[in-house]
Amino acid sequence: MSCEFAISNEYADVLVRKLETAAGEQLVVEAPKKQFSLRLTPVGLAGLAAQETSIFSEFLETPHGPGGHAH
Repeated sequence: MSCEFAISNEYADVLVRKLETAAGEQLVVEAPKKQFSLRLTPVGLAGLAAQETSIFSEFLETPHGPGGHAH
């Protein structure tokens, strides 16, 4: 069974789904308008979940990296 859903706000639209691979399950997060996606293993997702929330605030200060806007 495939489970895919969208998350949207005024800044972004992403699609989230589970992917079965030979190495195990992965969470896929895709931003179609940005033509960007990432895959997280359960260990990678657990690592993100263990971070202090302040790290994500720091990431969002320069969401496209130190060079400015992407695309």
